[in-house]
Parts: sequence; structure tokens; C-alpha cells
Amino acid sequence: MLVVLDNHRRVGLPLEPIDLIQLFGSVQVHASLDTLTGTVGPPQWQHGGGQTLSPRWRTYLSAIAVNLPKKGYAHVEPANAERPMRIRLLHNPHAIVPFPPDVFIDPEDHLGRFAMGKWTWWAGA
Repeated sequence: MLVVLDNHRRVGLPLEPIDLIQLFGSVQVHASLDTLTGTVGPPQWQHGGGQTLSPRWRTYLSAIAVNLPKKGYAHVEPANAERPMRIRLLHNPHAIVPFPPDVFIDPEDHLGRFAMGKWTWWAGA
């Protein structure tokens, strides 16, 4: 499943990469602390919680996307004007069926995923 947040209507929603990451809940790092010795265990990234996207919740969702104009900004052009769009897509690292990585190939597309302990972004192929 792909959820697309439609920005074509230009309603002023914040849809930057950090806003999409927040759909997975607060990005948190958890580590154990031994209060007797003061040692900290290895950090573990935790994404989401019971009401967001997480390893146990909504794993049927493969990705979240936002369509954005290639040029112009909200409320600059007439609402009925056709204009070229690009995509900002965030892959769900917990998806049972991952979204295919090569669907969006426009170099202006902005694609993101969680890999090797961090969120990374790249342009379409």
C-alpha cells in the first residue's frame, strides 16, 4: 500500500522530509544504563509507537509519498493551472511488502529510507 498526501491543492501542510519521518512517530534512541557502573548499553533506534508506523503496527503500508510542484510555491499560481509535479517518498522500513525502489525515476524525485541506522535521502534514478 502506498499513501499519497496530495499537495496539489496547496493547502500549506508542512511536508518536508522531517515531517514525513514524524509519521513513523518520534525518532528515538533507546539504550540501557547500568546505574551501578555507569555504563551505557548499545543504542537501539526506535521508530513509532502503538498509533504510528512501527515494526508491530501498520506493516502493510509500504511507503508514504507527497506530490510537490517542480516549480512555484503554494498559492502563487492559479489553482486550476496544470503544472509538472515531483514526488517525495519515504519507504516504510517495517513494511511486509517493500515499495519497489525504482518506480520513481525523475531526477527531481526525493526518495528516503531507513538503512544502516539512519534515514537517507537520494534523487530518483
